[in-house]
Amino acid sequence: MSGVRRRVQSRCPGVRAPSPNSYRSGICNDGFVLFQPPHALFQQHFSRRGCHPPCISVVSARPYAIFQFLPSAPGRDTLSCDSLHRGPGRPGHAGCAPDADWVDMQGLQAILDGVIAGMPVALLALAFTIVYMPARVFFVALGGIYVAVPYITKAVADQTGWWALAVPAGLLCGSFIAALCELLNHRLLALRGASPGAHLVSSLGIYMVLVQAVALIWGNDTQVLRQGLDHVFPMGPLSLATSQVISMAVSCTTFILFWIWLRATTTGPKMRAMADNPRELAIRGFNIHRLRLLAFAFAGLLASGAALLTARDVGFDPNCGLPALLLAVVASIIGGRGSFAGPIVGGLILALARSATAWFLAAQWTEAATFALLVGILYVRPNGLFAARGRLEATA
Repeated sequence: MSGVRRRVQSRCPGVRAPSPNSYRSGICNDGFVLFQPPHALFQQHFSRRGCHPPCISVVSARPYAIFQFLPSAPGRDTLSCDSLHRGPGRPGHAGCAPDADWVDMQGLQAILDGVIAGMPVALLALAFTIVYMPARVFFVALGGIYVAVPYITKAVADQTGWWALAVPAGLLCGSFIAALCELLNHRLLALRGASPGAHLVSSLGIYMVLVQAVALIWGNDTQVLRQGLDHVFPMGPLSLATSQVISMAVSCTTFILFWIWLRATTTGPKMRAMADNPRELAIRGFNIHRLRLLAFAFAGLLASGAALLTARDVGFDPNCGLPALLLAVVASIIGGRGSFAGPIVGGLILALARSATAWFLAAQWTEAATFALLVGILYVRPNGLFAARGRLEATA
């Protein structure tokens, strides 16, 4: 959905959203609904329920539509489109365009949604960078952890009924799986002097095993990591869903705690030193294996957090891991090698660009915009936006 959220204020109690299987993605919020089906499905769905869609004729390239249900008379509900960015306006005024203030506010809403949607991407990009910088491992198995953790969390919640227990259990399982990947795979390969390609292929194999195990145990259906509808908090002309508030709060807190850990603890400087020159750190007598294990476990924890935030917001399925990881890799490349802050900024920039593309063009252009942004930034800054200048003895 690229972070673009179009909301619908629903006061038509007889209308329910179509089945999640009938559209590519969607969120049902308390009083607000986001749909992304074909427009013909809108017409068929609402006409069967006595609601009249006078303004379904949106520009077909726009995959998102905004609908507002307003009671027109007792016992009868009318579907109006006074929130559409193109096409007809209020009931009885077919063809009237929305005013400029509304368009500006929706543009601000798209920017806000894009920034918040970029925070889980930034978390996953940071998780990838934490492993890649010190260990030089292209940790594709993070995508499998990203897939497995929401299912594990939901299974624990269904069995115990306690989300306060299920969420920590999911986070710990993700961190544990990542640590096992280091202990049983990447450490053994490193001790035998395996090439980076061998690490990549083995990590890809772990990813495939995790995804197939998830599909075998829990199936391929799309699920959402919450119960019922999501509440929406109005903020003047803008609004935030509960999932967005949680995502913003958790992500910002994680970034601050990570910065404190990196700067104010004894382990943080060691991690930065290992990212700079692991051989010299080993010569000075530090335990490289323990630092690598810590990096993998911490990466699994961050990836698990990103997965849970996204799963509560837009849902999850066994095929969501690799696309999310690809976005995280692009974000880390945009941010720059040799910097832990780069992936965070890169993830926010990438999500904002995808949100703007979906708003001004269409959602099907978001992937093209993603890699166009990557190519453009690398053309100007070949090492990324926040690339650190390497030491001569480290590159010799």
